[in-house]
Amino acid sequence: MPADILDRLRAADIVADAGEAPPFSDTALRIVELRAKPKRRIRRVVPLAVTATAALAASLAIVTGSSDNHRTAPFGVLQAAAATAGSSSADGLFSGYVKDTRIQIDAVEDVAAQTSLLRETIRPVSPTEYEARMDGHEGHPATTERRPYGTLYTGPLPTGGHPAPAPTSAVEVRAAIASWAAAQPPAGGDTGVAELLQDAYSRTDGTQLALGYAELVLTAPRVAPEVRAAVYDALRTVPGVEIDAHATDPAGRPAAALISESHHGPTGTRHELLIDPQTSRVLGSRDEFTVAVGANAHRPANEPPYGTGSQQTTYRYDY
Repeated sequence: MPADILDRLRAADIVADAGEAPPFSDTALRIVELRAKPKRRIRRVVPLAVTATAALAASLAIVTGSSDNHRTAPFGVLQAAAATAGSSSADGLFSGYVKDTRIQIDAVEDVAAQTSLLRETIRPVSPTEYEARMDGHEGHPATTERRPYGTLYTGPLPTGGHPAPAPTSAVEVRAAIASWAAAQPPAGGDTGVAELLQDAYSRTDGTQLALGYAELVLTAPRVAPEVRAAVYDALRTVPGVEIDAHATDPAGRPAAALISESHHGPTGTRHELLIDPQTSRVLGSRDEFTVAVGANAHRPANEPPYGTGSQQTTYRYDY
């Protein structure tokens, strides 16, 4: 550790108090609720749904292998989704949804495999408000909040927090996606949304950040049709987005996959945002985390092992 950091730690004179640390499940839930994606780091990430002690011994990698099954064309998928979204078709409109997420962390060395199941329910409770319920795992208590329509749901709000407004114009959302594609938070954007996106994705991967922001907007209930259409149109200009027009979502439904792949050393991730161009709805997402062969055997001494895993999310529009 550099001497200047050690000097600052000594100067801080940190003394442990009698208070207990919050349960790790609280932290895990906060990370997952963001769009249900593990917090990414260049080398490793604390796995979800494990204890804080176990977290010191293992980490979830962010890898992805390349695939010949997807392609940059046809971008007609995005054109079709934009046309449907902008038509104000009843198929594309919704007031809520049920979102189920399954996170699987594979066993590695002395760390056991872990599985987490999470459910997020958005349902209308009045002409102007929806109720957001987050059900955790392992007995974690559910959280329920009321939010006004016209806001993005990014999980339970901290004390004193305010819901982030959804974009209200095509110009605004186009500018936001262009900014995220450049790995930069939009000027004047909500700082809470920016922090959550940057925590959930690689801060330098503009493709993943743009797809993550797009998912937030496209799953916000009652967003204006022209805004939803502009999201899909703007994604056509995001570098690195590849499209598989013949994919399926985790529930087996036909879907088009908007794919982003990134690599960081021996680790990386393959992320898929799964959409239905005929209704312009997001059907789900899929992440696969892998590690290069031999990476753990040759990692630096005293470093926790790289891990593999997956994450799958489905949306059902029951409202």
